[in-house]
Amino acid sequence: MIEETKSRLPLLTTLFIIGVTIAYLLQISPAPVLSFIRDEYELFNNDALLNLSIAIIFPVCIVCAAAGTWIEQRVGTSKLYMIAISFIILSGILLFLISSYTMYLVTRVLYAVGFGLLIPFCGSAIMRWYDPKQREIMNTINGIFPWVGAFIAFVLLAPMTEMFGGSWKMAVGIWSLFVVAVLILWAVCINNKKVNVYEEENFGADEQIEKGIYRNLWRRRQIKLLCGVFICDFFFYSYISALLPLFLMEAGDMTEASAGIMAAFAFPAVGIVGTILGGYVASKSGVRRPIIATGQLLKVLGVIVMVFAIDYSIPLALVGVVLFTLGNSSYLPPFYMMPMELEDMNPSRAAGAFSMLLSAGFVVASVSPVLGGWLTNTLSAVSGIIDPIPAHVFGLKWSFFIFGFANLIAFVFALLLKETGPKGKE
Repeated sequence: MIEETKSRLPLLTTLFIIGVTIAYLLQISPAPVLSFIRDEYELFNNDALLNLSIAIIFPVCIVCAAAGTWIEQRVGTSKLYMIAISFIILSGILLFLISSYTMYLVTRVLYAVGFGLLIPFCGSAIMRWYDPKQREIMNTINGIFPWVGAFIAFVLLAPMTEMFGGSWKMAVGIWSLFVVAVLILWAVCINNKKVNVYEEENFGADEQIEKGIYRNLWRRRQIKLLCGVFICDFFFYSYISALLPLFLMEAGDMTEASAGIMAAFAFPAVGIVGTILGGYVASKSGVRRPIIATGQLLKVLGVIVMVFAIDYSIPLALVGVVLFTLGNSSYLPPFYMMPMELEDMNPSRAAGAFSMLLSAGFVVASVSPVLGGWLTNTLSAVSGIIDPIPAHVFGLKWSFFIFGFANLIAFVFALLLKETGPKGKE
């Protein structure tokens, strides 16, 4: 019996990783094809409205992440995953049917429902099905998800759009077919099946429905500080991740595909390496706080290098992007480890903590691309540059510069954190 139940964990992990990776790919999917979307819907000189395709998902994610914890307690972690990816599939299928920008925003809202539900799922699943040592690995993978999704999107979506005759909808929507396969395999092989003996021994089948999870979590100073870190991080990350390919394309006078590939290797590819490095250091050192704090300073340095180099040297500007990305990725594994290492945590509380942390970041992510678009247009207008492309580059680089200093505030929050790693507890 033990052999039979343990054998399901590798398949569960594989389906978990594939589904969440594609979800992150779709989250950032407008960015590599933003110029195609702008041209199709004639959104010229309206960055605020164009960026809404990214910003609109975050308010919905906040509500659904909060509701997801309540749903998880009632239907279970497994069914929560199935519900989440069903909404992601629906949003992808509808892409083949839409004909207006308004309807495209509707598909983004449906996607956001699914993505929001995935947030508590990740927290609960890692806490429920993996032992403490495995959690360090899974939280590192959890930190890698955004970077892998962004890397695939930046490398493939623009070339796929050209391959499909300029149809960015086909290039994005086709990924929903992979999620259909994940849903079928999960329903047949994972749902209502025993995964391993770890859950039964540590949490049991009679886990009680807990009231006031969010209220009790918010009373913890550590949760408030972690929320502060993520708010500052996402304020800038959600903006630069959406505009980086377009920024490089215009500044370097290159094609969408070339800019996407360049952005992919300087941004998400480095992010994958940085996340693995951060997870390794956190696991070996047994500390969390120093890695989180150092990451914030690296982000500030990277933004400064990128902004001041972009007019003179694209390669040097990419060095700045790499520095920013190393900082922004290396801190994620210890950041995700911290909530699970607090006292009296169980799967539902871990799900609630993940929902609170990511929702806090999503609050500002819902406004920063739109606010950044408005700031870019304003700065472009007062730049005195007649040519619209250089004027737009001017607006983008200085809006990046202004937004980037949010990471200094995150550094202060990081210094105030209490160490939760094994070394700190000793």
